[in-house]
Amino acid sequence: MNKITVIGTEYITPSRTLETIALENSRRRRCVFVYNYEGTHFRFFDTLISVLEFFQSGKDSSVSFNTEDELDSYLKNY
Repeated sequence: MNKITVIGTEYITPSRTLETIALENSRRRRCVFVYNYEGTHFRFFDTLISVLEFFQSGKDSSVSFNTEDELDSYLKNY
């Protein structure tokens, strides 16, 4: 079973955050990032470089969700 732990939350504005999340299973541990836009849209990033590219040049994440349930399901199976 995968363990999901929020390591930190950075507030970009009061309604926009960037969460650093540790995903851990019996074989490995990995950090990923989730940009939360007003609690209604979530973008998933698997590297810090992809987060920086998003904020610097607008390069969009290929993985996004419209609900927390969709995001949680994805993280559990990542």
